[in-house]
Amino acid sequence: MDDLFECYAMASTALDKLLREIPRREALIEEYDEVCRDLQIDVVELLSLLEKRHLQQSEGKVPAGDV
Repeated sequence: MDDLFECYAMASTALDKLLREIPRREALIEEYDEVCRDLQIDVVELLSLLEKRHLQQSEGKVPAGDV
């Protein structure tokens, strides 16, 4: 999960720099914007799975070692 957050941090930092450039490189901005959105979706999905597993553990449905 750390790799995912690190990738997002790097992509969003690059996007911020691109947005401040003059002249703007719109194609590259669009590409980095899409990468950031895709990574955000991945993070949300991963956090949802982790939350589901945590809830199952707290209810005793999944042994702690299976996470």
